[in-house]
Amino acid sequence: MTSGVAVLDTSTNRLYAGGNSTGYYASASVVKTLIAARLLIEKKMHGVVATKARAMITQSDNDAAWALYPSVGKDALLPWMERHYGIEIGAPPTMPGIWGSTQISARGIVTFYAAVRHDKAVWPWLSSAMHDYAPRSSSGEPNLFGIAVPAPGAAVKNGWDTNRDVKAPSNAIVNSTGFVQGDRYAVAILSEGAGSLYYSGGERIVTDEATILLPHGRVV
Repeated sequence: MTSGVAVLDTSTNRLYAGGNSTGYYASASVVKTLIAARLLIEKKMHGVVATKARAMITQSDNDAAWALYPSVGKDALLPWMERHYGIEIGAPPTMPGIWGSTQISARGIVTFYAAVRHDKAVWPWLSSAMHDYAPRSSSGEPNLFGIAVPAPGAAVKNGWDTNRDVKAPSNAIVNSTGFVQGDRYAVAILSEGAGSLYYSGGERIVTDEATILLPHGRVV
């Protein structure tokens, strides 16, 4: 697999990066954190919306994401979020209307995470949901991989998918992102490889990367 890795210290704003950290990867379910953030910023997180959004983050529920995507501007979501925080995250979906094809870089997503970490309108809800990640998705797929293995107390949003790269539709996409060490450090490992690695083989690779990056669950 090819990978982009980034760690951002939200206390000092110091960035550490490796691999293809500025290259774009399909977000898969990582974009669900942007969906939730906009709902919170626009004060829409209540009632049925809040119930769906929590399932979207904790159980990576795709039906919930499809239901909520229109309410956050669909493919205009990422550029809206970049304007709101004055940051660069990535690019809109390469496949119109398909939220999982939203483009993000490792550096971009940790920069976004640092922004929401300091946003009182977003952080309390999103932090709670990311810490409450389920061991399996609502569809029964494994979610305990990547940074969740060396750092089980982390706030986690993983993502996995195929057919989200228009140039290589069969490729496997396996991403692991979140916060570690008392939510001080934002972490992203974005990866793409041959379709044969979807999803258990790719998850093992990303977990090995996370274990190297976070020995004993901590940034060295």
